[in-house]
Amino acid sequence: KGYFGSKPRLMMPAYPLLLPLAAALARRRPVWSWLAIGVMAAGSAVYGAFWLNGSGPP
Repeated sequence: KGYFGSKPRLMMPAYPLLLPLAAALARRRPVWSWLAIGVMAAGSAVYGAFWLNGSGPP
């Protein structure tokens, strides 16, 4: 368990893949940027809640 049992740490190498999305959002109107940020924040909250609860008892 501990750090090495943490599954979200495996997503760290995927963060550079978000750079093209960030560049595209920078060119859009602010309303679309805020909408995308809100959707990503909600998705992140759901994902975090899922991992917080874990897979259940063994």
